[in-house]
Amino acid sequence: MRKIALILSVALCLGAMSVKAQTLNVYTGQVRTAVTASEDKMEYGSSGTQLTILGKTFEISDIDSIRINSSSVDDNTVLVEYSGDLAYVTIAGNIAQYMTAQVNGAHVTLIQSEDVTEEITYTLQGSSSNGSLWMDGELKASFVLNGLTLTNPDSAAINIRDGKRISIELVDGTVNTLADGTGGDQKGCFVVNGHTEFKGAGTLNMAGYTKHAFFGDEYVELKKTTGAINVTYAVKDGFNINQYFEMKGGTVTISGVGDDGIQVSATDDTDDELNGQVIISGGTLDMTITATAGKGIKCDSTMTISDGTINITTSGGAQYDSSDRDVSACAAIKANDTITIDGGTLTLKSTGAGGKGISGDTDIIINGGTISVTTSGKQYTYNSYSTSPKGIKADNNLTVKGGEITVTCSGGEGSEGLEAKNILTINDGTIIVNTYDDALNAANGISITGGKIYAYASNNDAIDSNSTLSISGGLILANGTTTPEGSFDCDSYTFSITGGTIVGLGGDCSTPTSSATTQATILFGSVQLSANSYIALSDASGNTIFTYKVPRQYSQGKLIVTSPNISTGSTYTLRTGATVTGATEWQGYSEDGTASGGSTQTVSVTSYVTSTNGSTGPGGNNGGATGPGGNNGGGRPGGF
Repeated sequence: MRKIALILSVALCLGAMSVKAQTLNVYTGQVRTAVTASEDKMEYGSSGTQLTILGKTFEISDIDSIRINSSSVDDNTVLVEYSGDLAYVTIAGNIAQYMTAQVNGAHVTLIQSEDVTEEITYTLQGSSSNGSLWMDGELKASFVLNGLTLTNPDSAAINIRDGKRISIELVDGTVNTLADGTGGDQKGCFVVNGHTEFKGAGTLNMAGYTKHAFFGDEYVELKKTTGAINVTYAVKDGFNINQYFEMKGGTVTISGVGDDGIQVSATDDTDDELNGQVIISGGTLDMTITATAGKGIKCDSTMTISDGTINITTSGGAQYDSSDRDVSACAAIKANDTITIDGGTLTLKSTGAGGKGISGDTDIIINGGTISVTTSGKQYTYNSYSTSPKGIKADNNLTVKGGEITVTCSGGEGSEGLEAKNILTINDGTIIVNTYDDALNAANGISITGGKIYAYASNNDAIDSNSTLSISGGLILANGTTTPEGSFDCDSYTFSITGGTIVGLGGDCSTPTSSATTQATILFGSVQLSANSYIALSDASGNTIFTYKVPRQYSQGKLIVTSPNISTGSTYTLRTGATVTGATEWQGYSEDGTASGGSTQTVSVTSYVTSTNGSTGPGGNNGGATGPGGNNGGGRPGGF
């Protein structure tokens, strides 16, 4: 009887379709194959057990019903609708022969044949607290998340095994929420084996209760049209990605993770493009990382930031890693290769022990952007190992060519602002650094050719080079602490001044090297200064060269000044405790103010390096009687 009814149903369907273009729907369990009216035939098998429509063969025993309605289904599409404990799949007739669909409750498995030649779009919508999607294929595919709420208690909510380009569209105005369960072996609640491209103005929320929230086995790209992606929880990383991560737009918010916010690993294939890299050219990243030694953004290779807004706060402590035999601390940004910042707005905070704002294992190059870094954690020590908080730290060279940089590091010993394990170079930009330890520090030399620099160290040197120190341009305001530390410290190495403007205050100051200095420089060997009082330097005609508001008290301070407006063979007057009017100040410094009153001291500049009120040698303690660093002749290692 069923065979006769089915034959009659098929005949009626054919007749109806010939009169009016409609859709023939073949139902097999929770899967619907939707065939739009066409000239193709439906063939009933001679054995009486099969029916073939557009190349798709159905077993008669599997067909629940065949119905005609006026609904329309686009070619090359699959719709998955979740409804509680059930899911329903609709497959466009033109691709039915290439699709294998299995549905168990609300758990859906879709497999594309290798014969598929056109991209298929999968739309996922509805809600289930016990459902999933597992898909595989060998051609690129698109997924549309259209108001999907999906939790899989046993594995990934979405697991796309297709190794090609996978487009993920978040439908505008929709909220999509994914979560997995605990105890599985999945790498994330959302897993993509291929390369993922996000787009669409909707919202995606993810929580990974076994490992990561999102795992991408190849690169991940966020298009300019991307909406909001929120990671609310992850046992490990928020995003764990192989090959590279590129962000052109969108808003990504990450919190509640047990490791890093975004971690990018290089693949084993050295020919993979941009391998191990992070590229950010737009969008907004907001991260709150509380994990021990957690990183906001971490990558195996280079990191390039050219635009966008990045706000990262880390608060976890440091730890000893027995496998690496080293200690590790939090960092807002961490790269194993060069970090280049060309633009964008970065606000980075680290409150944990040894925490860092930007940490690069090789070079850091800053060409532009607005960067604010704050660290407040203490130094972390484990046996003979230690790590200190730093604002911006490069294990090789740190170069600043532009941008606006503000660094505050208040955590105590080792809390340094800009640090280079090799050479620190500043060519341009505006830099304001307030630290407990050295504000600027380098192991193998510091070169300043331009820019505006304010360096304040409450307990150490303002600018400390363990090798040469060269200044040829820029405005440098260097404020160190009291003896034996000071404004500039380069031990017994060459300290050359060939240009620029300097006002340096501290308990000590290395003396510029006469043979390498070509711009007149004055060292005042002993000055009494009150906090927030003014000093002013004027020429013999009474013209103000500069005025400066002293940020702290110095009872026996040493002052170094130089300017293109100071020349040999002339006389200058220093006022301390002056009254200043009409000044337009930057960090207390001005060249347009008028100074009067206070105590005066006159000095005749007879050479490129002129000292008054006692001589100062390298490091300059007690009139130069001691050696480099002003520390009883022994110097100090510059905070490394």
